[in-house]
Amino acid sequence: MKSYVIYVSTVTILLVAIMLSLAIGDVSVSIFHIPSLLIYPSNTVESSALWDVRIPHIVMAFVIGACLSLAGLVMQTVMQNQLADPYLLGISSGANLGALLAIVSGLAVVGSIISVGCAAFVGAIIVSLCIMAFARLLKRMDAMTLLLLGFGINAFVSGIVSLVITLVADTSKTKSIQFWL
Repeated sequence: MKSYVIYVSTVTILLVAIMLSLAIGDVSVSIFHIPSLLIYPSNTVESSALWDVRIPHIVMAFVIGACLSLAGLVMQTVMQNQLADPYLLGISSGANLGALLAIVSGLAVVGSIISVGCAAFVGAIIVSLCIMAFARLLKRMDAMTLLLLGFGINAFVSGIVSLVITLVADTSKTKSIQFWL
């Protein structure tokens, strides 16, 4: 019975949040007008705001949230620890290094924040692959080996991040780096 109440209240809160995110914005839409705009789209500003901006944002939030929760589940299952996170294996420091290199190299200016995010993703993937490669070299893929390799790689990559920050003397890049980190 208790889990039923939790599920019903979670779904209720979710539906209220969706309705509020559809109604509130630069173009306000009445909550009572939303169902008719969803069923019968028109060429009005309210309909465009719903279909072109708010609904894609809601769908993207669901997809990103699902991917993050799945990634957390995989991390916790592999590490056999319910408190496991990307900081544990050094994956976040790899993402920091990727973003840092994008900012320092000027790549961030060319493609804005998207290029920094992509560079961070590539950095995280490279660190993940390094951890897996080292574990295969050791022929041990247990949680303790991954944890110790992650700590070592995290320390190494964090040292590189600190070195690059120290070597960068440009104030604007240093501010961008600190903002990202």
